[in-house]
Amino acid sequence: MSDRFDYFISTEQIRTLPGGEKFSAKVTRLVRNPGPNQERITLLSNNVGHEFWGVTETEAYAQAKSEVNAWIAAQNLN
Repeated sequence: MSDRFDYFISTEQIRTLPGGEKFSAKVTRLVRNPGPNQERITLLSNNVGHEFWGVTETEAYAQAKSEVNAWIAAQNLN
């Protein structure tokens, strides 16, 4: 059976970056099998813990969500 994951993505408005990005999104919480036996996953910069930037808040959030969903899919293949 595949593991279940629960995650939270936070967004914030930032100073405009050279590429025009105005929002940052971060995966701030990632839990494997939420519930009494849950395991909190350490968010490392080389997997799902880094920042994602976008011109809009929606764009930044979508990039973070896409990355964490790809990471979760890879975990469930193992």
